[in-house]
Amino acid sequence: MRRILLFILVCSFSLVAKEPQPELTIEENLYAGEVLKLSDGTIWQVAPDDQTISQIWLFSFPVKVEPSGDASYPYTIENENSKTKLLVRPLSEKELNTIEKNHHPAAKHPSYPYKPTAPPTPQPLTP
Repeated sequence: MRRILLFILVCSFSLVAKEPQPELTIEENLYAGEVLKLSDGTIWQVAPDDQTISQIWLFSFPVKVEPSGDASYPYTIENENSKTKLLVRPLSEKELNTIEKNHHPAAKHPSYPYKPTAPPTPQPLTP
């Protein structure tokens, strides 16, 4: 009797229809491919060696996220059309804010925004 119940239970789990998952796509490509936002709202930082590939991922196409086995970038994002893979790691909002600050012009140029100063006062010429 137990075997029959166990068999029915196992079969009922395998017959349950899985709800189709929405297709993942690239929603935004930020900072020349350093950061990718996917259609599910997740944010990913691309490994530096893969940014030459990710910077040209400009339009929406299907992607797949899978574990990579790499300690620093533990996931891959795969372009399902070309089968190209990128090493990535998930980013928190706080980490994204830090990256945004580093890419802001003020981070590179402390005088941004430019504030003109008064010109120097001319000195009289002495003979």
